[in-house]
Amino acid sequence: MDRKRAAISPEPMRRLPIALSALIAALTVVLTTVPSALFSASQDGVSPLVGDPAATELGRARQVAQFAARYQPDLDPLIRLADGRQVKASNYRGVLIDGVRYYYTILGHYSADPLARGEVGWHEVAVKERIQAGDDFTIVVYTIPR
Repeated sequence: MDRKRAAISPEPMRRLPIALSALIAALTVVLTTVPSALFSASQDGVSPLVGDPAATELGRARQVAQFAARYQPDLDPLIRLADGRQVKASNYRGVLIDGVRYYYTILGHYSADPLARGEVGWHEVAVKERIQAGDDFTIVVYTIPR
């Protein structure tokens, strides 16, 4: 009988809940500290969509520039590129406004749009607006006519 008690010691049973609690605590810390946009990678094919477009082309270009100027994880999730970098979906895939895809490139900073990737040249795009964003860089909003 003493051998059975020794084999079924309550000691391992106490460790399992502690280990399980530690695992749950670690997962909770990870899930609360890692930005939710990292878990948006499943939205790789999604481009941000402007539901209430501005009436003018200039207004639409400024709406697109807002995606460059601010991080909005619910509207514009981060996507992971093949090289491991993360960029906003709007910078890589553009922004849809009334069926037209607008892109932005950020001169003076890293950008992942079609111009920056070398998929199109300046002669192939229609520049809609150049917006000076401080002394450091310029946001150029464009479309690719096809």
